[in-house]
Amino acid sequence: MILRARAAFFAAGRVVRPGDIVSDSDPIVTGREALFETVTEPGVEEATARPGEKRSTTRPKKATKKATKKTTKKTTKKAAKKPAASS
Repeated sequence: MILRARAAFFAAGRVVRPGDIVSDSDPIVTGREALFETVTEPGVEEATARPGEKRSTTRPKKATKKATKKTTKKTTKKAAKKPAASS
C-alpha cells in the first residue's frame, strides 16, 4: 500500500515533508500511522500512448505577430510623413 505524509516531521534521522510518498512497510510509518493517508492512485500520468492507443490532442493556436523593430519603424515613419491637421 502507498501512503502520503499529511504533515512534516523528523524521525529516525529523516525529514518527512507533507506530500512525501512512502510504502506502508517503511519503518518510518511504524507508530506514526496517524501522520499518513492512503493513496488510492499515485497520480502519475502516462506521457505516451500504448501501442494501438490513440490520444486526442489539440494543436496550440498560432502566435500573433508581435511588434518588431521593423514594424515599429515603418509605422513611426508613416506617422511622421503625414502633415498635421490645421484648424
